[in-house]
Amino acid sequence: MNQHNISLLDLPNEILLMIFKKLDNMYVLYSLLLVNNRRLDALIQENNFASILNFILPTSLNHTHTPVIPSVDQFCTSILGRTNHKVKTLIVGSFSMKDILYAARYPNLTEVKLFNVDSLTI
Repeated sequence: MNQHNISLLDLPNEILLMIFKKLDNMYVLYSLLLVNNRRLDALIQENNFASILNFILPTSLNHTHTPVIPSVDQFCTSILGRTNHKVKTLIVGSFSMKDILYAARYPNLTEVKLFNVDSLTI
């Protein structure tokens, strides 16, 4: 029997993009920009995975929101500084709104959606 070891990086860019587009943008950015691979970095940067960043995940009761990614702090320090110029929409909740908004300048930001935020927070 012939055994082949195929790596993710053995796939052509077109196939990688098809896979990445099936995933949530936040997971793509969080998982792959930290790999330090120039090809993956370029592929992700060129294809606007950072245009809409959704930092919340609605629960079934639709009143509590939890972070989509494991570490908002790491995302803010490691990823937003590299992708902030591509961000057009930010979707945030009260748990991380301040950290995300202060993490970088967003020159192309046109929309901010706030969830689970009380009037004292704003």
